[in-house]
Amino acid sequence: MAEFSRSILSNAFNSLLGSAGVRVLKFHVERRLGQDMYDVFYEDPGKFYKALIGFFGAGAKPLMRLIARWLKENGYMENLDPDEFIKLLEKGDKEAVEIIRKSIKPSSQGGLMHEE
Repeated sequence: MAEFSRSILSNAFNSLLGSAGVRVLKFHVERRLGQDMYDVFYEDPGKFYKALIGFFGAGAKPLMRLIARWLKENGYMENLDPDEFIKLLEKGDKEAVEIIRKSIKPSSQGGLMHEE
């Protein structure tokens, strides 16, 4: 499931930021985290979100709201709206991690899109 989440998040970020934007984001966020940002998102979404805040400041919240909207619109997230998703990222506890993991799923709209 971690690899599946990685693919979905990669597609979401690429769709919103483009490949050059994702490279810049990965460089700065991974420098803060010391490991792959998608792995950290899967393991500890709150830690990932804090690293985004460290890089984007107040811009992290709208970015993740757009990511949540993309996930929802493309059928990869259920039972959460973007605002609930943000609240869970901010909460960052074990319960929030489980809710986020359970809400991200294969798309009901077809297969996984591949963009890189």
